[in-house]
Amino acid sequence: MNDTSTKTNEWRDRELGALWLKQGKSAKDYMTGHCSINEEKVSVVVFKNTNKTSDRAPDYVIYKHKPRDAEEESQQNSAEEESQQNSAEEESQQNSAEEVPELLV
Repeated sequence: MNDTSTKTNEWRDRELGALWLKQGKSAKDYMTGHCSINEEKVSVVVFKNTNKTSDRAPDYVIYKHKPRDAEEESQQNSAEEESQQNSAEEESQQNSAEEVPELLV
């Protein structure tokens, strides 16, 4: 086996994952990719730390990727719950207004 092949195998053995640079809708760059944690492949997303307050703060922050379908479903469910709650509050206000005698209104 030659020296180049040995070095390639060594780097491959040490590899933890990979990242791809992307551009977001607001023209801010971020990275997506995966990391192997305990031999499990975990999808990640990486953003520049825009709240960096000192030199000791990290330049980038890594987050576990949340699939878009689940995120959109979560947002839709929240919107539906809020709509239902608003409807219930409006109905409650209407009922309480009807319970007040006309002389007091």
